[in-house]
Amino acid sequence: MRAYFECKIAEGKTKIQALLCIMRRLVNIIYSMMKRKTAYQIPTKREESKASA
Repeated sequence: MRAYFECKIAEGKTKIQALLCIMRRLVNIIYSMMKRKTAYQIPTKREESKASA
C-alpha cells in the first residue's frame, strides 16, 4: 500500500486524496472477499503490476 500511496502522490494527488484512494481500494477488496466468501490472498508481483496499470 505504501508504494500505491507514493504513486498517487507522484501523480499529483494530495495526501488526503491518496489516502482516500487507498481506502477505496481496501473497501473494494473487502467487498469482493465478502461477496465471494474467500480469505484474503496477498497478491503476487505479477498481480500487483497488473493492478497498478
